[in-house]
Amino acid sequence: MCECFKPTKMRMDDSSNANSDHLQPDSIQETYAESPSTDVEKNEEYTVGKVVIVSYDNKLLVGQITKLLLDNIEINCMVQHGKRNVFKWPNKPDCIFYHREQIASVISEPERNQRAAQLTKYDWLLFNEI
Repeated sequence: MCECFKPTKMRMDDSSNANSDHLQPDSIQETYAESPSTDVEKNEEYTVGKVVIVSYDNKLLVGQITKLLLDNIEINCMVQHGKRNVFKWPNKPDCIFYHREQIASVISEPERNQRAAQLTKYDWLLFNEI
């Protein structure tokens, strides 16, 4: 077993016992003190599977979150056809990591029709205003 991160054994109890003394609080606090802090409220908004509008090279893209890594989020982006409200998934996934600041908005899942998908009216207006 790797000794890099000082692994410790701990028992996962229900949340009512989270502050009790039997969880070895010193080792737990040391572990969290060494790791970078993350904002829990931000993590709730961005979850795997959510559809977002992201800005890349001054261009807006629509994509789906595939991974979360602290302040970087991997997004599989769709291809927009022209200036119309028509988006398709590319043949090969276009997964790129973006910084949280590049995400403009979380939107609802595009409405699928035959071979493509369209944003809802509200999301399309939002896409054009950003």
